[in-house]
Order: sequence, then structure tokens, then C-alpha cells
Amino acid sequence: MTTTTEIRHILLCVLAAACSFSAISQQKKQSTLVAAITVEGLSGEYLRLLEPVFSEGGFKKLMHSGATIDRLDFGPGLDHAAASAVVYSGASPIVNGVPSDKIYDTSTKLPKSPLHAPSMIGNFTDETLSPEALKVSTVADELRIDSDGEGRVFAVAPKSTTALVGAAHAGNGAYWINNMTANWATTAYYKEMPVPIRDRNYLNPLANRLDSMKWTPLLNLSL
Repeated sequence: MTTTTEIRHILLCVLAAACSFSAISQQKKQSTLVAAITVEGLSGEYLRLLEPVFSEGGFKKLMHSGATIDRLDFGPGLDHAAASAVVYSGASPIVNGVPSDKIYDTSTKLPKSPLHAPSMIGNFTDETLSPEALKVSTVADELRIDSDGEGRVFAVAPKSTTALVGAAHAGNGAYWINNMTANWATTAYYKEMPVPIRDRNYLNPLANRLDSMKWTPLLNLSL
């Protein structure tokens, strides 16, 4: 659950840096890469403990040079979907339209995604989703507006709601992992499906790799 003040502090740190890059791009009229990263469950204490092994770029640069907002609280109980929507839109759940990853459907009496869209076909998934239920503009939308539609915005996440919130209304694509097949999935709302993602789903599915996959530690355990 992404609920602590420290977690929001870190996420907003990343977004503040992204917004500053966008402002620089507008002034100089040059191409700029903006990377907005959210890490579910990340504690600021972990960053402080790991800081000695960080390089001068990345998190260390954000921690010391980025704009930050301290003691910011949007209330208890935010899950990954609601927290992402708050961070990317700057609006509380009651305003942005994403109160949690699942909401109660009074007609079916079953849980459903707040971004459920029955008329929207899914690609490599049976989920029917769309960002249209997002009630406010997000960082992704504003970046597309700032570039007069020429900028390209893609969002990648393990979960569908987080990916859709990241790409929002004006994004070029949002991709997440199908929990049943392990394929990369998306929605027909976005018109772009990169060839490497499509080829991986068709030519190298999980079923072909599962028996040969092996987990190994990154570091030598004998040290």
C-alpha cells in the first residue's frame, strides 16, 4: 500500500523533476526526455540507507537537487491505483475518479476497475478498460499539450490501472502484464502497439520459457 508520507515525498520528488524538465523544454524548444517513476511500497528510509551505493545521478540527484514536498497527506488507505492517480494528477481520489484499484458495481454486485469500459476491446487481455473515467488532466496529458501533440507518452506497469493512469487520456500507449498469460496487454483506446511487445507475445510467450527460466542472485553470495 502506498500510503506513507515518505513514499509520497519520493514520488512527488520524481514528478517535480519531470515538470521542471518540461519547463526547460518549453523555454529552449528542444527535445527532452521525461521519465516519471513510481515505486510502490518504497520508504524514504530505504533510500537513505542505500544512498552511499548510489551514483551521482538517479535517486541521489533527486534527493539533493530535486524539488520536494514534505508532510503531504491525502488520507489513509491509498492502494497502488489511487496513489498513482493522486501523484500524476495532483487531485484527491474524490476529484480524480480513481478511489482504488477496484470499486463495487451496484448492477452486478461484483468488484470492477474504476476504469472499466465495456465497449473498449482489450489487446492480449479480456479486460475492457479505458482512461476516460479519469476526471482530471494528468502530467502525461499536460506534456502532450506542451508539445502540441508531437511528444510521445508511454506508460508501463505491472497492473492495468496504474498503466492507464500513467498514460492518461492523451498518451500514445499503456502496457501492463496479463496475470493469466504473462503477456504484455493493452487496450484498443491507444492506437500504438510497439512491434517488440507484439512479437514477444506471439513469438516468445511465457509457456515457451517457463521450464527454462531460472532465478539467480545478482551478487555473489559467497562474499
